Amino acid sequence: MRQHDAFLTHGVQYLRPLNLRTVADAIGMHESTVLRVTSNKYMAATRGIFEFKYFFTSAIAYHQGGDAHSAEAVRHRIRQMIDQESRMRSFPTTRS
Repeated sequence: MRQHDAFLTHGVQYLRPLNLRTVADAIGMHESTVLRVTSNKYMAATRGIFEFKYFFTSAIAYHQGGDAHSAEAVRHRIRQMIDQESRMRSFPTTRS
């Protein structure tokens, strides 16, 4: 959860990429052990209840060589953009 402290504080746009291997290496266990331990387990947080597998997201490389982004954070941003566009179309501007 140390990897995701910004997510817990600020929201899904701060979710960082994480895979089973990273956790397995950090705790000195095999990936399959991490998978078994986290399967069908949930965490209650101030932002809601999350299945542990939610935090294992793939990475999407930053276009200018910076840090990678979590695939879930990118999906969230795309949903926001679509919602914003839908709201703008719902309230067309009047032209004289």
